[in-house]
Amino acid sequence: MIDREMQRKKKDEAYDRKKVEDEAEVKTEELESKLKQRQREDEDSRNNKRSKYGGWVKEKLLGRGGFGCVNLVKFKEPRSPHYKNLPELLAVKSALNDTCSKDLVREMKVYESLRSSPFIVKCYGQLDNYNKGEVNMAMEYASGGSLASAIESKNNGDGLSEWEVKAHTCSILKGLEFIHGKGFVHCDLKPANILLVADDDDNSPYTVDGFVAKIADFGLAKTRSVRSNNGDDEWMRRSKVGGTLYYLSPEALLENTQEEASDIWAVGCVVLQMLTGLVLPWYDNPTKNQLSSIITIDTPCSGLPSDWLSKNAWDFLFKCFTRNPNNRPSAHMLANVVLVHELVLLPLCGNFDIYMTTNSD
Repeated sequence: MIDREMQRKKKDEAYDRKKVEDEAEVKTEELESKLKQRQREDEDSRNNKRSKYGGWVKEKLLGRGGFGCVNLVKFKEPRSPHYKNLPELLAVKSALNDTCSKDLVREMKVYESLRSSPFIVKCYGQLDNYNKGEVNMAMEYASGGSLASAIESKNNGDGLSEWEVKAHTCSILKGLEFIHGKGFVHCDLKPANILLVADDDDNSPYTVDGFVAKIADFGLAKTRSVRSNNGDDEWMRRSKVGGTLYYLSPEALLENTQEEASDIWAVGCVVLQMLTGLVLPWYDNPTKNQLSSIITIDTPCSGLPSDWLSKNAWDFLFKCFTRNPNNRPSAHMLANVVLVHELVLLPLCGNFDIYMTTNSD
């Protein structure tokens, strides 16, 4: 009798222990389930942040480079107050690795210093991360594409019309004048880095077919930040020259320096490309080394036929391609010249191959 009572008691105790353990296990599972649910909700909240709080989504790829890529992005509604004043469409430049991210942050600082010019692509700062570790710089969307694409697509690639060249040249020089006035050198001025942004002011002398040319891409820009013993400003020198070969000045290649005058040389290259549709003056010479042609150039524009360019256009290019950078005019001086005189390309009688006279064969 006593044994049966003891057995029953042990059974009851075992049952109670099992019940407690089961309940504890259930509670543990419930806690784990709730924790996982909370983690999923947090993850969903982060993933959906763009759609809930001023989010944005990538619409299409606009370009790709060593830094990362540029995408057309669109905001989702409702927007957060932080983004409510931004345009519906933006171009977002994204960098994934640490080096490119630092460069992109530096570029944003340059844009911040230049934000008040209507001839420089607007930068709206950094957007929330789209992917973990990604730095995203929001910029004005250039729906007209680049000046390079406009040159290629118009007139069968033979160059832009006279009035288009004048309008774009004025815009470029005005933007460059502002950049130099703020103490920066662009260092990579070329048609691909000049974007066409929609402009509603059809009466503006800078507008072509509803678009105005604006300078972009300050990834290689540098600033006057060293002062010499005599009080004159000096330019910080890079360990290597930045920019695109066919638009680099002789002093950039020979002396490893890029100053305001180096940008003026590039303006001459851009204007000549707008006039002719060709990447000139050195790229189209298959018999000479382009690098050698640039660094040995002696007389500016000596390879251009005088009956092909108007006197005003010839004079403008001569000033831009002056070998001595100290003798090149400023962007301000050139802007005044262009505003007063037309840059005119005379009617062509056949095709010309343009070569710059060099000191080497």
